[in-house]
Amino acid sequence: MAPFNAVVNAFVSISDPSAIAPGQSRVRDDGASVDLEGTVHNPFGRKSAAEVVQPIMLSVGYRLNRLEAANQIVNIVQAKATIPISPGFSLPLSLTYASRTDLINQDHVRGNFGISLDLDKLYALSRALSGN
Repeated sequence: MAPFNAVVNAFVSISDPSAIAPGQSRVRDDGASVDLEGTVHNPFGRKSAAEVVQPIMLSVGYRLNRLEAANQIVNIVQAKATIPISPGFSLPLSLTYASRTDLINQDHVRGNFGISLDLDKLYALSRALSGN
């Protein structure tokens, strides 16, 4: 599936035996996830034709949780993109949909954004610019 990789995970959450109420199962929830991760060409940030531009990283995932306490299934879909701005700086964006939350049985949509700093790249860039 070039240029994407598929990542498949499964999980089980187990309660501490001392914290289990009478009639409650040790398994709190279980589920699985499937993610497609990869990179695409970045049309932004090139000042000259010889300059190397970092690719945009993309990830789309689906996760299914089964909540034991509520005896319901939670479907979660998330799309993420990380857009490099310059060496050491990137802009991560994500959009998440969930069919319910752990406590409330309602659809939930959330978007997030931020600024990511890669301190190793910034340090290497400062060393290169200072001539050390």
